[in-house]
Amino acid sequence: MAFNITIKTICRVTMRKFLFLVLVLFSASACTVKTLYNQLDWLIADYLEDYVALSSEQQDTLYQHLDATLHWHKTSQLPLYAEWLEDFKRDVHNKLTHAKVEQNIVTFQTYIRALMLRTAEEMTVLLPTLTSVQREELYASLTRKNKEFKTTYVEISRDEQIKLYTRRMEERFELWLGSITEHQRQLIKASAPEFKAIAPEALKTRGLWQAELKTALNSRLDTATTGKIMRELFANSESLRSDNYKKMFNDNQQVLIRLIVGVANSMTEDQRQHFYSRVDEYIQYCRELAEEARLEMAEQ
Repeated sequence: MAFNITIKTICRVTMRKFLFLVLVLFSASACTVKTLYNQLDWLIADYLEDYVALSSEQQDTLYQHLDATLHWHKTSQLPLYAEWLEDFKRDVHNKLTHAKVEQNIVTFQTYIRALMLRTAEEMTVLLPTLTSVQREELYASLTRKNKEFKTTYVEISRDEQIKLYTRRMEERFELWLGSITEHQRQLIKASAPEFKAIAPEALKTRGLWQAELKTALNSRLDTATTGKIMRELFANSESLRSDNYKKMFNDNQQVLIRLIVGVANSMTEDQRQHFYSRVDEYIQYCRELAEEARLEMAEQ
């Protein structure tokens, strides 16, 4: 429940889809987790080609780096996710508090940071190889995606924003609890007006990030300099946020934490057992995937 919502809040709508594709597994049906995870290499490549068509050589380079990154993620990161889920389950069992949820978020942010740094290395290798035609295709795709984002999230009324937030929160809590009570539904409804419309600031930041990406790709600087700029772009995109964006993001996170605590501490016994069962499934899958990767390495 909380980790699904936290993940969705933290994930950025940029080319860093690799992070999203890894974390979205925790939103999927438990029985599909291992299948999806083991298909991430081509899912990620397919996503990137939604922005720009890659040559066969570029695809080979991408797959090579993705294989290495996925092995690293399975063996070093998934065991950490399992421990994190165990800790969160324990926190819920012992009565969730605001401080505990904040600590869970901080912990998971360190895992996200590690993944983003690793992904930055991949993009540093791939993106500078784009031809001028490919770069123009990429820029056009980014512009198109920005327009779609603006239409969906920015150019809507406040009432529509509240309805969208309410529906998503209900769906995400129901994913982990099986169903929600009327009291929990009212908690969600009451939190909606507190949630600030952050989409305009997010769109502005996307524009700044994409402008710097374009400058870096068109600069024709030496490989080392370009690589440094690219790593900084992908790993530290939050530095482009305005002070207003940062404040709104932090305020929204506090609203979300209060909602998580309120819903978690009002769970019925059936909801609690449903939640524990789902968490246990994900813990098992994280550990199984990590062990499979370890055995594969031992056999090579």
